[in-house]
Amino acid sequence: MKLIALSKLKVEFPNATVSLEKTVGNRRADLLVEFNQPRHPFGHGIAVEVQYRNNSKDLFATDSDYYDQGFSVLWLSEQHYSGYDVSVNHVQHVWPRALPKLRGYDGLQLPICEPPESVEVDIILPREYFEANEAKLKRAYQEASQSPTLSTPTETSHREKAVSGNKSSSWVTHKQVWLSKKADLTKRSLQFVESPTGQYFLKLSKGQRGTRPESILVRVTPNEVNLVEKIPSTIQSAAKKEKQKGEWQDLDICWLKSYESSETAWFKIKSSRDNQYVMELGQKDLSGNSEIVKTKFSISGKLHHDIEEFVNNSIKHL
Repeated sequence: MKLIALSKLKVEFPNATVSLEKTVGNRRADLLVEFNQPRHPFGHGIAVEVQYRNNSKDLFATDSDYYDQGFSVLWLSEQHYSGYDVSVNHVQHVWPRALPKLRGYDGLQLPICEPPESVEVDIILPREYFEANEAKLKRAYQEASQSPTLSTPTETSHREKAVSGNKSSSWVTHKQVWLSKKADLTKRSLQFVESPTGQYFLKLSKGQRGTRPESILVRVTPNEVNLVEKIPSTIQSAAKKEKQKGEWQDLDICWLKSYESSETAWFKIKSSRDNQYVMELGQKDLSGNSEIVKTKFSISGKLHHDIEEFVNNSIKHL
């Protein structure tokens, strides 16, 4: 269990030092993730405790000792493992748990202030925020500002026709391929979805049940149908290539945006260090801002069939 966690943490924190059985203060962590400089919200690093049928440890005292040293805490037990994978996204961040303890101020009471008449506060975002997110904000504005009354008959979506000309106020999933098994902790899927404004997107998402999944949306237009059609052959080609153990490797790629487009988008199949297949969906704008989501999956005959059906049915909507 420790070695599986060690491998996963090295992937999740590539710029950190990950060690087995290292001392922090008066405790020895099963694994320790250390940063060169304190990183928000983890502090100096992450102390990992792997529990296997051992309930004797004082969890609160252990947490407190690590917090005092400026380290976040991650507890792993059997429920967090699935085969050779483990979930590490439930770290107990050191802040604000590491607030200094009061000494000599017991019983101190602050003066009572009358509450303000309004709790609304105008917050001016700094210029750096808009410069860093310019492309995303422009794209969001363009999508939201498209009026349904401007759509031509050829642009009218299947969803619109189904509701007699009235646009839906929510996103619609037309087709979905599950990349995970029912027993997996992390749910993974490739989807073909439609926005409330009638635009179509490929969506790759992953996340544990009950949490907000990590996802990416890559817009697909009728002009890019021939590019989307290459997704099944990309997976088939990757499955035939020999994987190199212990290294990340690009097996095959399908470009989803033509060179005339203002954005670059791709669908890629990779091999991880532990020789598992990884599906990657990504895009980059002219400013160099990129979005990428990747997730592990298994290639099988059933998956080939499901992907081909997924692509064929998705194209019918364009």
